Amino acid sequence: MKKIGILVLMLMFLVSLVACGGSKYEDEITEAVQAFKYDFGSMAEKVTRENSAILVYDDGKYIGVASKMDGRIIDSYYKKISGTKKRLELVTDLDIEKYIKEDAEVSYKERYGEEIKVGN
Repeated sequence: MKKIGILVLMLMFLVSLVACGGSKYEDEITEAVQAFKYDFGSMAEKVTRENSAILVYDDGKYIGVASKMDGRIIDSYYKKISGTKKRLELVTDLDIEKYIKEDAEVSYKERYGEEIKVGN
C-alpha cells in the first residue's frame, strides 16, 4: 500500500512539473491562436500552435500569429486589452501594425510549438 501511495505522489509531482513548463505567455498565446482561428473561420480550422509561428512583443502587449493557409502565409497581430472580458483584440490600425513589425521588442518566439531563443 505504501508503494502505491509513493507512486501516486511521484506522479502528482511529475504532472506539476510538466504543467509549469510553459512560457509565461501561455494563456495569451492560446487565446491568440483561438482568436486567429475565429477571425479566419473555416479557412483556419486546421491552424494550431504546432503548425504556426508565434511572436510576443513588448512583454506580452502584442501577440503575432502566422500560419500557412491556402498555400500562403497569413499573419495577424493581437493587442492585449486590460480591464475587459475579452483580453485580446485584433490590431486593425496600420500604424500600430507598422510599429509592431518595425519597432516593438520581441519578448518570446515560438515556431511549430517549440520556443526559439530571443537573441540580444
